[in-house]
Amino acid sequence: MTKKLWIWLFLATLLGCVSQEQPFDRFQFSLKPISENRSNELVVAENQTSPVEETLPLSEIEEVITPEKNEVKAEVEEVEENSSWGKEESEWEEESNTSNSSDHFDQELNPGDAIPTMINDRVHLSAGKYSIEESIEISPSGSFILEPGTTIEFDQCGVICEGNFIAKGTADQPIRISGEAGWDNITLSGASAYGIFEHCQISGGAGIEVSINESGSYELSDSGSNVIIGGALLFFQGAEGVIHDCEIFECFGKDTVAILDSQVDMEGNDIHDNAEQGIFIFNSNVNFNNNQVRNHRRVGLISSGNNQSQITNSKFIGNQVCGILVRDNAAPTIRKNIIGNNTEGIRYEGNARGELNDNILQGNLKWAISCSDSSAPQIIGNICKENGEVGIFLVGESKAVIKENRIVQHKKCGIWTFPGTEAEIEKNVIEKAQVGILVITPSKDNVGANAYSECEQKFAQMSAPRQGE
Repeated sequence: MTKKLWIWLFLATLLGCVSQEQPFDRFQFSLKPISENRSNELVVAENQTSPVEETLPLSEIEEVITPEKNEVKAEVEEVEENSSWGKEESEWEEESNTSNSSDHFDQELNPGDAIPTMINDRVHLSAGKYSIEESIEISPSGSFILEPGTTIEFDQCGVICEGNFIAKGTADQPIRISGEAGWDNITLSGASAYGIFEHCQISGGAGIEVSINESGSYELSDSGSNVIIGGALLFFQGAEGVIHDCEIFECFGKDTVAILDSQVDMEGNDIHDNAEQGIFIFNSNVNFNNNQVRNHRRVGLISSGNNQSQITNSKFIGNQVCGILVRDNAAPTIRKNIIGNNTEGIRYEGNARGELNDNILQGNLKWAISCSDSSAPQIIGNICKENGEVGIFLVGESKAVIKENRIVQHKKCGIWTFPGTEAEIEKNVIEKAQVGILVITPSKDNVGANAYSECEQKFAQMSAPRQGE
């Protein structure tokens, strides 16, 4: 087999992996009815698996690439200083302290008391175990406050909140929210909705049914195409909140934490082993810092619509399609994260932009980074190491800027571009690859000064075959 034929066979395989087998249509959600039969469906979903080849052990990845504590602390301080996420920290603290003041409660409930299904004032649950069999609605004037040590078990129902939902546990006394037979979720909807979730353990949620209208936005109505979303938490249409130091796991909705047209601060959470995606961000600005997102059957985090979220100092490990997907017009800043042992590290689609800086992408099965369509991220200063076949992979009309990256030990290519791309590729260090940079013409790629080490061939350029060849 000639070298040229071998390359084209491998090229066809890669194209099939990118464009055919794993589409990410934003409307491709599976409907799961919220009914008494849901527990059977959840068992089926839980037992479904997708084979993923093993790459590097997590311990080896963390040993090499875990940031120093001082770096993480400095990064957190910088993000907090330069970012604005709705309410200032003092405002959050003032409201939450007021919410926990027993002098202001209209209803003080204890285990065994009936919980109202409509809350228009301030309802406080003292620590203990509560079973809830009917959905709860919280009006804009209402507040639902849970004490540390509270356990709530929903029976095929959930919460829709237009007011305040305050669940502030502690490390020693977390708040537990679950439902053995399956339950909906906690939805915060509208500009008056505000939620605090601290030291909570949330599991077993299946999501709530929403609709997508013709413009692509989401509504709590029956019009448009219905989908089920937010297996644990849904922030919706102007809601605000914080999710800190929570564990969210074994949920069954399409997206475990869904943030749509809202502002949320997420820090110190462990989101793992959920049925589909970990986090879905749409038309929202999210401060996402120092979280773990691991072992999801599809994607760790999706950044979609118009958003400029900050995704920093987090770990995306063992997700079976990719660690992070950026699509539509999203332009997040993704910095100082560990993205490892996923099938793909990070994927840019549509008109996605944003910055990908100072990350470690290691041990991903296929490649570290892929860019398709007319995406144009700034990929600068990352380490891509031991990611299967290719380090960075470009198709479509991508105008990615790829500079000052270290790309080490890939089976085929350090960087591979396809016809139609218009990338800026310079000042990268490429080591231990069969071909350092492979460009398939016609393309408008600008390949400048790059450094190569232990590559069988530093730079190769090939013409795409004409029809019939």
